[in-house]
Amino acid sequence: MTLKEFSDAAIGLTKNPLGIIGLFITLVYGIAGLTTIFSNLDYYQRFLLIIFIVVFPFVLLYVFYILVTKHHDKLYAPSDFQNEEHFVNLVNKVDNLKSIMDEVQKAVYDQPLYKFGELSSQEQTLILTIFRSEIIDLNKLPAGGYPEPSEVLEQSKKLVSYGWVTVDNDNNIVKITEKGKNEVGTFKSLTVGRFS
Repeated sequence: MTLKEFSDAAIGLTKNPLGIIGLFITLVYGIAGLTTIFSNLDYYQRFLLIIFIVVFPFVLLYVFYILVTKHHDKLYAPSDFQNEEHFVNLVNKVDNLKSIMDEVQKAVYDQPLYKFGELSSQEQTLILTIFRSEIIDLNKLPAGGYPEPSEVLEQSKKLVSYGWVTVDNDNNIVKITEKGKNEVGTFKSLTVGRFS
């Protein structure tokens, strides 16, 4: 191969990231091979160079594994696509993927059944009790089996943060909201059997 043929091949390789990586690997091996053959290295220097030549492919294999599995979208140039719009769409799609995943995760966390699953068993029992009766007067709780009014108020804090109940601290009344009726009503049939 003449120097002109090599330079033409090198120019062809520089058109996309994989070609640049291939050119780099070729140059590294070429320089290492020439250094091994034409230099006056002592035994230890030559030994280290040969170790490098033997270990380098395994390092490259690991780097290529990471590139192909985690960054495969960055290995192409616009000229690799028949239509360069596909390249632009690929880049935009990858950039938007994190925001899309965040939106999906937020949508899952906002689901009433997911919120219900995050409640303690006492909080779950409380919201189902309030759902059935729509209002709980903490001053009129029957004795035995029911928690103290202060415990009910503590348990209702998370329900208030969901917007499912409102608490009137002056009158010790916990009341379900419209949002609470709608959201708890969506999964009531799945949960009532467990708590009735």
